[in-house]
Amino acid sequence: MSDWEMALLPDLGLDALLERVDEVGECLVWNCYALDGLYPQWRIGGRGGRLWNVRRLLWLVVRGPIKTGCQIGVKCNTDLCVHPDHLAARTRSQACAGKPKAPDHRIRIAVASRARAKLTADVVNAIRASTESCAVLDERHGLSRGYSSKIRNGTKWRHTGGHFDGLGGRRAS
Repeated sequence: MSDWEMALLPDLGLDALLERVDEVGECLVWNCYALDGLYPQWRIGGRGGRLWNVRRLLWLVVRGPIKTGCQIGVKCNTDLCVHPDHLAARTRSQACAGKPKAPDHRIRIAVASRARAKLTADVVNAIRASTESCAVLDERHGLSRGYSSKIRNGTKWRHTGGHFDGLGGRRAS
């Protein structure tokens, strides 16, 4: 948060904030509105007031300005925790590290990788249809040893095209 946002920081009594949390173990759990049920929000200044992210607000009050490009999250596993000692400033990539990617995101990554790959969909289909040994196919197409076998068994170049793929239907013989 920049200096101009620090200037917008309201005179905040922490007692008003403590009325809106429940103490659960070592955490202070927000019991009011949370955006998407995960991000504690607090409107300060009545109906016309600004909606603040409680974690960012607490960080500003307790620790001061936030570095550009940083998000404020929690180190504990409690979704609505707002305890100042549990807050952590990190970049978006640090916050997303280790989280599983959604299936559509994995597909976009695969499509982008295939666009840069030396193999094309036509070559992959030819490998799948071929009756030659995998060692011959690997050598012909300049692939590492065993790669064409992985293409054939679906470990590499998995097919993701049709609407009904993955539903367990049988292929026509």
